[in-house]
Amino acid sequence: MDFDEYRRQQMAGRTFLTVEDATIEDTPIKVVREDKFRAFGGGNKARKALSYERFLKQNGFNAVVTCGGTHSNHNRAIALMAMANGWKCHLVYHGSKSDFEKGGGNADIVKMSGASYEFVEVNEISDTMNKAMLNFERKGLKPYYIHGGGHDTPGGVAFVEAIKELKCKCDGTGYKPDYIFVASGTGSMQAGMSVGLDIVGWSEVKLIGVSIARPQERGKKVIVDFANELAKNYGINKDYTDSIIFIDNYVGNGYDHSSKEERYFIHSVNKNSGLLVDETYSGKAMYGMMDIIKKQNLKGNIMFWLTGGPLNAKF
Repeated sequence: MDFDEYRRQQMAGRTFLTVEDATIEDTPIKVVREDKFRAFGGGNKARKALSYERFLKQNGFNAVVTCGGTHSNHNRAIALMAMANGWKCHLVYHGSKSDFEKGGGNADIVKMSGASYEFVEVNEISDTMNKAMLNFERKGLKPYYIHGGGHDTPGGVAFVEAIKELKCKCDGTGYKPDYIFVASGTGSMQAGMSVGLDIVGWSEVKLIGVSIARPQERGKKVIVDFANELAKNYGINKDYTDSIIFIDNYVGNGYDHSSKEERYFIHSVNKNSGLLVDETYSGKAMYGMMDIIKKQNLKGNIMFWLTGGPLNAKF
């Protein structure tokens, strides 16, 4: 299949979810390989970017403004999506500008995409994005404001659809997960997956989000609120407060920081499993998953949703 045909099938909603068997520390698990998602540099942010692309085309937008950290996979995916469509893109970064300018990984891809970008303090992000929106509008463009990490309806819809695809794939093999573990950041992915599980009749499947940065109180509320809002789009009237499982025991020193124990685990997984997990997202979440499995003596069919992210990994 050539890329153009693959892209056409993606745009039709067939996104080729890859599920593989793996063994982590003698524990057999199923792994959803978002690192093998081939659009816009790969990973869960690329799946979201494809959903944004459909939405933007359907509604006549021709420019985007979004934000992220220094090594943001989200910014990279949105920049490539905009480039592929000939749309203007402005990225607002927070974090180390000097690290970005050193290049490598996502930074080099963003620079090659032609997107404009700037660095600001965290408390300046919203105002800076609003100014960028006004600048595009003054130029006669129709820009769309994408919240960091894709925390908008198209970002959530991407993972409602991904769960539908997973259900179809599992129906074909007779497999059904009892637990699904995933790295949880801004929360739109976990919210979309939660709504998707209800839609496909898998409400009893335990979706466990392992926080990579946010504490329990803030992190869970954001996911619950977004899931409640997203569900309404599908005619579901439900309060997700008791459905969302959000674990913040493995945040450590926060976003993009992992402990010595986590780094040792990540290097071991990368060396022995055939998987490539990063220190910011999937590696931290997989470490948390294995610790939870051991401490709670979990049994049954366990699935890990590998979000991708090798472009910003620190190996």
